[in-house]
Amino acid sequence: MDAVDSTLSEHTSGRYARFFGRRKLITSYADITAANVRDALFRVLPVHEKNAAEIMYLNEYRKGRQPIIFREKEIRPEITYNTVINHASEIVAFKVSYLLSDPIVYVTRKKGEDGQNLSELLNEFNDYMHLAGKRACDKELADDFTVGGVAYRFVWVNPEYEGTDSPFVVETLNPVTTGVVYRNTSSKYPQRVFSFTYVYDEDDSPVYDVYTDDWHFVVTRDSVRTMPNPIGINPIIEYVNNEERQGAFEPVLDLLNDANVLESNRVEAVEQNVQSLLWLNDVAMDDEAVERLRDHRGGFIFTRTIKDSVTPNIKEIVIDLQQADQQVLTNDIYKKILSIVGMPSVGDGNTADSSNNGSTIIRNGW
Repeated sequence: MDAVDSTLSEHTSGRYARFFGRRKLITSYADITAANVRDALFRVLPVHEKNAAEIMYLNEYRKGRQPIIFREKEIRPEITYNTVINHASEIVAFKVSYLLSDPIVYVTRKKGEDGQNLSELLNEFNDYMHLAGKRACDKELADDFTVGGVAYRFVWVNPEYEGTDSPFVVETLNPVTTGVVYRNTSSKYPQRVFSFTYVYDEDDSPVYDVYTDDWHFVVTRDSVRTMPNPIGINPIIEYVNNEERQGAFEPVLDLLNDANVLESNRVEAVEQNVQSLLWLNDVAMDDEAVERLRDHRGGFIFTRTIKDSVTPNIKEIVIDLQQADQQVLTNDIYKKILSIVGMPSVGDGNTADSSNNGSTIIRNGW
């Protein structure tokens, strides 16, 4: 995991990160066997680790670990407000809640043959999905592909099935340690060849579970174990957020960072007006007087104009930041963010009435 840790460290050191979607894992092998599974797996791991590092970065970004919090000021560092406006979390919450406003259930438009009642079969299937916890799994999947661009579901036989629960297991796998590998062809949607997920054992060595339609391989540093796949199909399914395999806020990372910088500078400008610098021109003060002034800023300073000499001058240096102009820029950045990610703005138009957010969204044409 050294490549993952180093990439994450680089992208969280305060510099802007620019990503362009997760890379598709490709193999030239048409069939995976115990003889070639290790070579096929290890060939795709470097690309997977790059994807994993970016997913980790985007997850941290969504939680608020954004470049602005690593900013260091050279001028007046004592006044530093590294403010995070977490629009990334806002975007993810909106996208997921809009997609999963209701639980996903299965329906059919076909009729059964020979008196078979498909509606009853589907109801039973939906009950199994409920018992397997599919609703929670759907929410986890949506969170994963909305943040990192990809998500992975695992379906397997329930080894503890006793007739009262679901005969299968439905789980969401960690996209940082999971991948699906496709055939290297000119097809835009190539055939899925194998998938893998891994954990670390007590010696901190990776243990890979590799799946094909026919086989389940357990690959370690020293061995390959082969077992039949009891369900007859690859149990790991890859979900993508879009064709570019990008997260929802990934295309606007620069704008999100700009919004943080702008807000931080605005807050610092207000604080610097409160803690303004005092300019003393042609005023002689010893160290004791400076300390008294530093401790009692509300006190008075007495000066005297000497004949044929300069007039002492005392002023406070303040920053005249036009907050109205800054707000125009802030609103423009936010509108660009919403437009690019495809979110409605509830602040446009006449919002002085009693409309709620939902009706305002519809009224504004979204």
